[in-house]
Amino acid sequence: MLRHAGRFSVGSFIGFIMAMIGKGIITSLCVVLTYFTVGKMSPTVAQPWIPAIIIGILAWLVASLFLSIYEFGTLAILHCFILNEDLGGKVNTPASLVEFLDETA
Repeated sequence: MLRHAGRFSVGSFIGFIMAMIGKGIITSLCVVLTYFTVGKMSPTVAQPWIPAIIIGILAWLVASLFLSIYEFGTLAILHCFILNEDLGGKVNTPASLVEFLDETA
């Protein structure tokens, strides 16, 4: 990882940004759907924001758990690709990925 610190930094940053976008979209969608569902199904509820906020917190936690697996997976794939590149691995590399390997490494 030290030899390719730049690549891992960029990979980690892109994975982090994608995970944050995913968490935001999942949480926002859950909050909006909860707000409108509570408003339509229970018109006696005076403040539908309270259940929506509670659902939003739970949605953020669940999305964080699932998207942490995504972040881990992307870094594992990057790690395997760089290791294969360092070993000069054109033997086990699929033909569609050979063009991405650095010839100077």
